[in-house]
Amino acid sequence: MQLAGFLEALNDSASPKDVFDQVYRSVSPFGYEQIGLFSINKKEKCADLEKSVDTDPIIISNYSESFLQNYLGKKRYEIDPVLPLARDNITPVVWDDVVGRMTLSEEQKQLVIERRHAGLHSEVTCPIHGSHANILALRFARQHAGPCDRANLGALQVLAIHFYYAFARSREKEDKNNDTKPGLSDVQKRGILTSHTLSQREAEVLLWTARGKSASSISIILGLSENTVNFYVKNAMRKLGTTNRVVAVVLAVRLGLIQP
Repeated sequence: MQLAGFLEALNDSASPKDVFDQVYRSVSPFGYEQIGLFSINKKEKCADLEKSVDTDPIIISNYSESFLQNYLGKKRYEIDPVLPLARDNITPVVWDDVVGRMTLSEEQKQLVIERRHAGLHSEVTCPIHGSHANILALRFARQHAGPCDRANLGALQVLAIHFYYAFARSREKEDKNNDTKPGLSDVQKRGILTSHTLSQREAEVLLWTARGKSASSISIILGLSENTVNFYVKNAMRKLGTTNRVVAVVLAVRLGLIQP
């Protein structure tokens, strides 16, 4: 799966829908034609209320209307077996792996049937960890049954992270041009798109990593132990939603968090 053309096209995307459409065009040749961006935070407290606000977890998707009505109306997201795993992981979660190794409740078995009828097969869910403990997931599914294409899992994860940044930026621009005050239903969807933040030390170690320095060299430059340097690198990778140092550096540069 080639990502270069996708990243270039993202820079030209003007609206959240444009960003979503660009993702679709990038992954549909590989059979992924059903896509959904989910918020998988726990129910959050609203500043104006002393109770949890139960909001629609699907931010944008091209799922069928009948599936959406059923999934949301029956709150299937509360028993969706993949969402809790995506919330606690930073690497792709494969639907077939999850349902194949767990004992499903009757409601979860019904969800499996409903997904099959909706043409959601061989799904890959890519976790996206944002700032302020906000967690999202971009889900890719095929319309026809078949084995999961595991060779592209890493590429899908990187694509999902870049999609998030582009979607967040386009959403922020859209909000700036919208003078209407957000209602309660908008609180979660706007809040989850906050930009990532790195601590000063996290940014420093990524900066030196970008300049080709090893952890041992960085420890000497910054006067830290090598273990402490690795600790900051791992924190930065976690915040950026990746387990790869090179990808973390690329994302940090793209976001303007470091300037090598």
